[in-house]
Amino acid sequence: MSTSIDTGADPTTLGLEVQGVTHEFTRHGNTMTVCENIEFDVRPGEFLSIVGPSGCGKTTLLRIVGGLIKATSGTVMIGDEPVTGPGPDRGFVFQQDSLFPWRTLTANVRFGLEAQGARGMRGDLSRGEWRKESEARAQAAIELVGLKDFANHYPHELSGGMRQRANLARALAIGPRVLLMDEPFSALDAQTREIMQSELLRIWRQNATTVLFITHQIDEAVYLSDRVVVMSARPGRVRDVVDVDLPRPRDLHVKRTPEFVTYTDRIWRQIEQEARQAAMTSTSGG
Repeated sequence: MSTSIDTGADPTTLGLEVQGVTHEFTRHGNTMTVCENIEFDVRPGEFLSIVGPSGCGKTTLLRIVGGLIKATSGTVMIGDEPVTGPGPDRGFVFQQDSLFPWRTLTANVRFGLEAQGARGMRGDLSRGEWRKESEARAQAAIELVGLKDFANHYPHELSGGMRQRANLARALAIGPRVLLMDEPFSALDAQTREIMQSELLRIWRQNATTVLFITHQIDEAVYLSDRVVVMSARPGRVRDVVDVDLPRPRDLHVKRTPEFVTYTDRIWRQIEQEARQAAMTSTSGG
């Protein structure tokens, strides 16, 4: 299958950069720092994952990159443009199933294109031309994720893994320059999760999209990623950036290799240390 989605961007020049991002919120008069002075980049076409202890600000950071919330300080750049709010250059895949139950798979995948509108896709399209192009984009995305035979099915007729493929298709259909994924497979059973990991790698290779992926599964991060950002306990800071020097294309057999175990052990030791220190601070009232 050679289907891909045109992002309209040069994949060799477009990446993502997080520059000194800090996020705070106030509760009951007390200011809480979720993450502090976060700095990293995601290279054009790279697959980068973020892992860390619970509550370290992984999802908050992803929402800042997506423009859904504003950082207290710092900047996020996509290419040469600062992120000031949501935009079609970023596609989201969330942890929870977000399909509309009254829409078919095709209609769900078209939803982002409908919200974007003809001007958002290409300003020179007439309404009729936009309808044809949006339909073609939706069908290409559905084919890319392997759901061509289920295009007219409703969400309740799809398995959990198929619904997450549909969510991915909806994100890809708008042609995002960066794909933001927030623990998309965490609600799936172990077998389906591994299948979806391999499917995501296939789709990523075909589409050459820059991916920022949040997960609490260390083996998932190592299997999927070119690099893994390890965050500290709250307030989340970048503790380590691990280059995953495993050959591509990868399949599930790589998880049994000594090199894979070395990477997962390195990351696990750091997260375990952070979690222990956070627990000791909490119990001591510090």
